[in-house]
Amino acid sequence: CPTTAPIRVQAPPTSSRMSNFIRWCERAGVDVGTGERPLLQRMIDASHAPDASSKLVLARARCAMTMSPGKYACAGKLSVADRRHYSLDLNCFTQFTSPIRRYLDIVVHRILLHVISSNAQHP
Repeated sequence: CPTTAPIRVQAPPTSSRMSNFIRWCERAGVDVGTGERPLLQRMIDASHAPDASSKLVLARARCAMTMSPGKYACAGKLSVADRRHYSLDLNCFTQFTSPIRRYLDIVVHRILLHVISSNAQHP
């Protein structure tokens, strides 16, 4: 992750939010254990199935509301641990859409083009 890269970071949910979510899931009969990532991911994956119960779909929505909001940051101003994106379980993540939507999208596009052209010139 380059030190000047604009990245998207997300802290883990607060313990109180996670506790509330786990209690809601227990009452709804949805197994998420104690909120371990693999069980949460399994529940989210199952909720996307065409035959998923309405409880699973609601649990996925509640899970999304439990998460801390993501934010943009400069990679060089954060420790390696703070560069994580909790929901995506990635150490370093950036995103972009059409460069006409946001200025940061233009910046990310330009960085990617520079990296690609540098790699093409120096394989």
